[in-house]
Amino acid sequence: RVGLVATGVLCGSLVALYAAAAPFVLPALRRVCLPFVPATPAQVIAAAKRGFQASGFELNPWLVWYSRYKAWREGVHHSTSFHISDLW
Repeated sequence: RVGLVATGVLCGSLVALYAAAAPFVLPALRRVCLPFVPATPAQVIAAAKRGFQASGFELNPWLVWYSRYKAWREGVHHSTSFHISDLW
C-alpha cells in the first residue's frame, strides 16, 4: 500500500512539473523558434542585420514611426516590420 501511494505521489509530481515547464521548454524545441522577448528598436534592427526577419510591436504610434525610420536609415527596412498593436 505504501509503494502504491509513493508511486502516485511521484507520478503526480512529475505531471505537475511537466505542466509547469512545458510552456517554457517546448518553444525551444520547434524547428522555427518564435521567441517573445521585450526588445528595443536597436535590437530588432541588429537581428535584421544578422539575416533574421524581425518584427516589433508597440502601442505608441510615434515610437513605431521612429523605429521604421531608424530601420530605413540602417538599410534593413525590407527585413523588419513594426506594428501598432497591443499583444494582450
